[in-house]
Amino acid sequence: MLMEVIHVSEGLRMLRRRIRVWQHGFHGYHGNATAICKAVIHDCYNAHHEYYQTSTGNYCEFWTRDFAWCVSPLIRLGHAREVVHTIEYALGIFARHQKVTTTINPQGKPFDFPFYAADSLPLLLYSLVEAKRLITDPAIARQVEEVIFAYKPLLEEQVGVFCDLVIGPKGLVKHAHFSSMKDHAMRSQSCYDQTMIALLDQSVKLLGLKAHLPAHDYKAVLIEHFWKDDHFIDRIGSSVVSGDANVVPFWTGVIRDGHMVRKAIERVEHEGLCIQVPMRYMKSREEHHAVWQAIFAPNYEGDTSWAHLGMMYLEVLSRYDSLRAKVVLNQYAKKIEQYKTFIELYEKNGTPYHSWLYMADEGMLWCANWLDVATRLRGM
Repeated sequence: MLMEVIHVSEGLRMLRRRIRVWQHGFHGYHGNATAICKAVIHDCYNAHHEYYQTSTGNYCEFWTRDFAWCVSPLIRLGHAREVVHTIEYALGIFARHQKVTTTINPQGKPFDFPFYAADSLPLLLYSLVEAKRLITDPAIARQVEEVIFAYKPLLEEQVGVFCDLVIGPKGLVKHAHFSSMKDHAMRSQSCYDQTMIALLDQSVKLLGLKAHLPAHDYKAVLIEHFWKDDHFIDRIGSSVVSGDANVVPFWTGVIRDGHMVRKAIERVEHEGLCIQVPMRYMKSREEHHAVWQAIFAPNYEGDTSWAHLGMMYLEVLSRYDSLRAKVVLNQYAKKIEQYKTFIELYEKNGTPYHSWLYMADEGMLWCANWLDVATRLRGM
């Protein structure tokens, strides 16, 4: 019952913002794309509770997955202290409630949208791994080690919960519906979820947690069941070529084979998933069922172009194909400067997504990824 109340209150807050944006437009920032992204990052830090919220609009709460997508860029951009404060904020709440969830609302209540997610724990551990790997300031690095030590019991317990709920025979993700990056979709045995299992296994070892997944080579399981010639399939039993399936395995570092990366890049380009601005989940509206909440935002995760996935694609390109990376970097720079903020997602025609009850979010923390790649490729 509490979960339904939280979902309704969150929906009403987004509706109020939709009315405001319809009446007054997006909140714009001054300057070029670099200046705009710096301002957005500043405004996404909730100084009162000391955590990074996902946006300045709809998602003014902590989202486990969205924060993880930005951890490495934020650290490289000089925000290590704020990153560690955010991790402490989230772990403190998760520990009090003895669970790791997709989200913590502005009132400090953790909840899952729309249900248990196969990526929450893997991406939380990934955030800790990246903080431990990248932070060089001795005092802040020591703080990271203290946080890991303090919350080890919680994390080890949650690994056990994850294994029971998510991992099936032979190391495959169970045939069940989990929330994920594409949280409006009712997908079973997706490549994304399988990647999260491999990421969890990798992170547990790197953090030295006394928790063990069933003994399998999860990278090999991923490749065996999902890689088909030149791309990863979206899910078992489907021939769909999706954006997330062909970006996330490489972005996480679970798969580091340059030959596979380049094949997948060529395939998603061929499929038309990078038209207007990358990256679309699908080249046409998805054929599987959506959660009931999707009635308020039809095609929200269909053939729309998503900036978070676009940023992950940009990061992968920056490692393996710098020329393509610069093209995508410039595509997003134009959008950032056109709307004077960082927009959540776009329609097929390149305009911000909107439905009768929902308007694409603005001021997304994901812009840290754009700024980080821009800094590295342009030497800003």
